[in-house]
Amino acid sequence: MSCPFELITDSSQLASWCQRFASTEWIGIDTEFIAERYYRPLLCLVQAATPEGHFIFDPISRHMDMTPFWEIIADGPQETIVHAGRLELEFCWWHTGKFPKNVFDTQLAAGLVQNEYPAGYGTVVSECLGVQTPGTESRSNWKSRPLTDRQLEYAVDDIQYLHPVRDVLHKKLVETGRLGWFQDEIQSWQDSIYQLLSPERWQRILNGSRWDSRELAIVKALWTWRDHVAQTRNCSSRHVLRDDLILELARRKIADVRSIRNIRGMERSDLQNHLEEISSCISEALQLPESQCPAPHKPVHYAKLTVLGSLLFSVLGTICHQHGLAPALVGTPSDVREWVAWRLGFLEGTDEVPLLATGWRAEIVGKTFDALLTGEKMIHITDPKDPFPIEFV
Repeated sequence: MSCPFELITDSSQLASWCQRFASTEWIGIDTEFIAERYYRPLLCLVQAATPEGHFIFDPISRHMDMTPFWEIIADGPQETIVHAGRLELEFCWWHTGKFPKNVFDTQLAAGLVQNEYPAGYGTVVSECLGVQTPGTESRSNWKSRPLTDRQLEYAVDDIQYLHPVRDVLHKKLVETGRLGWFQDEIQSWQDSIYQLLSPERWQRILNGSRWDSRELAIVKALWTWRDHVAQTRNCSSRHVLRDDLILELARRKIADVRSIRNIRGMERSDLQNHLEEISSCISEALQLPESQCPAPHKPVHYAKLTVLGSLLFSVLGTICHQHGLAPALVGTPSDVREWVAWRLGFLEGTDEVPLLATGWRAEIVGKTFDALLTGEKMIHITDPKDPFPIEFV
């Protein structure tokens, strides 16, 4: 084994651990789970590093309820250290309805000081500590018992470097004056995870087409029905009814069972048993008062901004290189086009401010973009063979 650890398999051991670490300074956590086929990922293992040692919690062997652990994570005074910890935060939310108060995500921190995002755990450990971690067990069957020595070794390796890496990255954030940026990113990241868990997450299946209020009402009704069925069955929502079929049913606005049955993709035998329920959802949405239908969003057509957006996205790479930032963390091509649309007045009537016009991104990226649009600065190509041959003059 790479380092010693304590294996916790029953509720009495868990209660003792929670009492012991209720006021600890920091906890590094990781989880192993199976996401396929389940309504929510099946939690198979929880790993925790503390100032006093390393612990592996096995909630499967004796059906141990991990809620007391997540209550410590949510309510305790400690700093909670994770790497790419979206699922860890979601597990905490599902068990307690809260997020941890003080989170340090090493992947986010690395993106602000190491010019790479999203970097894997092994990469960040190697760059910060010069340590090579063992190969991945991501394809392992974490539900199977007993756990093998290889699985346990991999599980503890995923937490033993979290705090040392955190210290290296925290020092770099302070030295570069980016600790405030990091704290803003953590808050934005948690907000985005909350949106994924909110009742309005049905909107995520919409594509870029224009949708009227009645179509949106149908989409919401079918999505809500599907979510309920999936939760009851404890299966993936898309296994109940695919996203594209929900959108097709909304487009057609037809509640007739025969017409629904004739849509390609609806011929599955298990769907045949739900045709009446699907029809009822569509009928109710069609009869809903207009005032209760979701308001459609006015789409912004970016076609006329394609050339300018592409040019500025190339510029974004140079800006990130100059400041030692990971471009994937700073913004996407869509973020750049949204900034251009906002800057040129195409987003009138909305209070939303583009990502690149807020916080540290506005200082680093938005100001340079604005200087280029106004002619205050120009793009000059230096050495064409250089990976970043652009400078601003």
